[in-house]
Amino acid sequence: GPQHKIKSRRPDEIDARPAEKTTDEMIGAMGGSHVDSERVLDVLHAVNVGDKIEELQSAYEQRTGSSLEAALSDKLTGHDLAEALALLGIV
Repeated sequence: GPQHKIKSRRPDEIDARPAEKTTDEMIGAMGGSHVDSERVLDVLHAVNVGDKIEELQSAYEQRTGSSLEAALSDKLTGHDLAEALALLGIV
């Protein structure tokens, strides 16, 4: 089916997005043998406001048993990985 893309960068809409849904999207983007790096970065950009990124990291770890940082490092490479870690605040 069609993949849901986060088009909005408006913080008020992003704030309304429940962490659970964002976590679902991140798990979906990271799942399987092929990672959708564009979608992963879309999700990270969308939650890169206030404490949303911490909520995502916490929820991701609770759901998967793996830290988001470890999962990103495992799945992404090169520029995508660098951008993802920068969005997490890890440089």
